[in-house]
Amino acid sequence: MFKKLIIIISLILFCTSCSKSDKTIVSVLNTAESCMEQHPDSSLIILNSINLNEISTKANKARYALLKSIALDKNYIDVTDDSLTSIAVAYYGKHGDADERLKAYLYNGRVYENAKDYERAMSNYLYAEKSVESCKNNNIIGRLYSSKSVLYNTIFDPQPAIEQARLASSYFMKEGDTARFVNQLSNMAVIMNNSSLFDSVSLVEYTRRMEEYWYRLTPSQKDTYFLIQLEQTPKIDTTAIISLINRYLSSDLDEATISWLSVADAYFKIGDYNESYNAIKKHRLKGDNTDATFYAQLSNIYNKKGDYKKAYDLLLKKDSLLYGRYYRATKTDTKFLEERYASKMRDIKQKHMIIFLVMGIIIIALALFLLRKHYLANGLKGLLSLF
Repeated sequence: MFKKLIIIISLILFCTSCSKSDKTIVSVLNTAESCMEQHPDSSLIILNSINLNEISTKANKARYALLKSIALDKNYIDVTDDSLTSIAVAYYGKHGDADERLKAYLYNGRVYENAKDYERAMSNYLYAEKSVESCKNNNIIGRLYSSKSVLYNTIFDPQPAIEQARLASSYFMKEGDTARFVNQLSNMAVIMNNSSLFDSVSLVEYTRRMEEYWYRLTPSQKDTYFLIQLEQTPKIDTTAIISLINRYLSSDLDEATISWLSVADAYFKIGDYNESYNAIKKHRLKGDNTDATFYAQLSNIYNKKGDYKKAYDLLLKKDSLLYGRYYRATKTDTKFLEERYASKMRDIKQKHMIIFLVMGIIIIALALFLLRKHYLANGLKGLLSLF
């Protein structure tokens, strides 16, 4: 760690003390890129030591803009201003290779997604997708499809969300990126579990694959696994549900990670309303009482206890939260953007065909007009002389 800090400080001092020639800039950008995957925080520090105005060439400005956009994203800094990514898009839209072009549009899309401009985000993802066939980096292709999956899921369109996650997982597997592959398995399981597209065979397959990679799962992914298993186990199988709850609570997950709402729901499912209420209280202690599920579960418990007025009031609060979230996410036309794009391409082809057809009709009509005119002026013999 100390050695890493020394390298970073040395780079910063080097950048601030030397004249920034193109050769120096390229060297610093190379260093920032080389540590991007393993140490994105270090990469961002290096890039922050460079002043964009001191970079002379368009190619280096575009590379700096793209690398810094990636570094900000990897450091979980949600940028909503496209001033950097637009530089990368403007340059790599015409220059560079397919990998660079795909990255430029991908991270430009991320900026718009952060700003909740889902339509422009999807538009950029579709432009990025044009470079997939020529792109050599399977990992970045996987990230593109993962971003599309997240966006579709955000706007409550589960079918394409699952399809894009499946595509992402296949590219991560090609690249040998097991961690991201497992993450997509988890995402697909969650989306399918929470949507009307429930397919027990596929869901069992996803959770089985998660078990295969158990040692690679993050605490959050292990939590997801237990939640899905608890939700999908039939309520008549009381023994299995109790066994799952015990496994969940005795796992290596700390108490803060455990989803007490799901534990409450599992106890409620088997009719143990006291334990369900105890789990709800533990959730309340975490301070997150703005989730609609919390109010729904609490309403169910009060209903079973016979306090119908309290149950009704909680149900109204739950409905209010759900409506607000759904309205904000669905008032955009994003979910139809991909279809509109494909439709636009079909319209263009159709227009070209119509133009060619009209031109053909005009040419034929003109030819017939000229023949008729020649016939009227010279008679049949004159007309035949044309052939």
